[in-house]
Amino acid sequence: MTCKEAQNLVMDYINRNLGEKKLESFLKHIRECKECYEELEIYYMIHFAIQRLDSDEHASYDIKHMLEEDLKEAEKSIRRWKIRRSYRYGMIVIAEALLCLIILTQIQGLNAGSMEETSFYRLFFQEETDR
Repeated sequence: MTCKEAQNLVMDYINRNLGEKKLESFLKHIRECKECYEELEIYYMIHFAIQRLDSDEHASYDIKHMLEEDLKEAEKSIRRWKIRRSYRYGMIVIAEALLCLIILTQIQGLNAGSMEETSFYRLFFQEETDR
């Protein structure tokens, strides 16, 4: 991501309007580019931190710390998105494998004339002595 692209996304970040991929790319750039980080800090202070400070008497005046906490929370949400996506892909692979097993078992059962003649049936349902 270029500095210009990151700077264009600062308000979207503050307003929580970035999708997973853009947010990840934005955070990576912000962590690596001091100038863009400073620009984010300025916008954050103006738009978000002052709003918090006005509404909460006990709010911290450490704007940098507040921004760092916000960035860390965004990074945690990216990690959670990646974990959920991995689980979803894993479940899809398992479902597809089971579907293939079912289809192959059905085809083998149709060709053999009965389900007792299928490899799946013999593997799981034959008695131990018959093996």
